[in-house]
Amino acid sequence: TEAQTSVLNIADSLYANGNYSKAIEQYQTYDNQSEVYDKIAKAYVALGNYDEALQNYEASIEANPEDALLKFEYARLLSQTKKYETAAEVFNNLVYIDDKNPNYHYELGLVLEKLNDSTAINRFNLAYQLDETHQKAIYKIAKYYLQKRKHDTVDVFADKGLESYPKNLELISLKAQNY
Repeated sequence: TEAQTSVLNIADSLYANGNYSKAIEQYQTYDNQSEVYDKIAKAYVALGNYDEALQNYEASIEANPEDALLKFEYARLLSQTKKYETAAEVFNNLVYIDDKNPNYHYELGLVLEKLNDSTAINRFNLAYQLDETHQKAIYKIAKYYLQKRKHDTVDVFADKGLESYPKNLELISLKAQNY
């Protein structure tokens, strides 16, 4: 047990110091692989090897099917690697599990936007309703209304976002474009 704890400590230390390949090698010597698949996945993400990272996230989710954080990280990586339909499916499952999490709605909105799904704005609105300081959701909503030439609504959302973060350059830019 002590030897395995040592292996894990060494691997974690290598990862923390940016030595991702060596960390992966150490993690792979750990006896209970189901405990380290997520760490291996994160190391592969850091290296830019997304296919290996996805495989390890899938193995980790299979070993830990109740872990929402794993699913969230997996879905974000799916989105990053342009696997939008699978990402949308995972985000929809996360929303089903916890419909009060604004980031699940926001990230699902981003994926739906990439899929040219007109319901993406609904997800941004839900994220905003759940967290009225969600800067990224506010930006997406304000931008949507700017494109629709609903200038008064753009001002309402931009002002609301700037109340909680006055230095948000994206909202300041949208406000200027709106004028």
